[in-house]
Amino acid sequence: MTVTGSAPPAVTAAQRAVLVALVRPMLASGAAAPAGNAAIASEFVLSTETIRSHIKELYDRFGLEDVAPSAKRAELAAQAVRLGVVSRADL
Repeated sequence: MTVTGSAPPAVTAAQRAVLVALVRPMLASGAAAPAGNAAIASEFVLSTETIRSHIKELYDRFGLEDVAPSAKRAELAAQAVRLGVVSRADL
C-alpha cells in the first residue's frame, strides 16, 4: 500500500534530512536514481547502517511495504517530492 492521501506522513527532522539527501540527485541534476545509502552516510558522517535504519522506517511511514524491494527507494523519493516533504527549495 502506498500513501495516496494529500497529507504527507509525519517524519522526524533526521528522517527529513535523509529524504532531502535521498532526493537531491534527482532534483538537482535530473538523475534517474536517488542517492545511495553510502553517499547519504558520507554526507552526514554516519554509518550506512544508521542510514539504512532511517530508510526502512521511512518505507513504513510512507506505506511502501507492498512495493517491490527493487522499486522502494525510487518510490520513496518520488512520494517525498509529490507530497511536498522535499522540494527544490530544500536543496
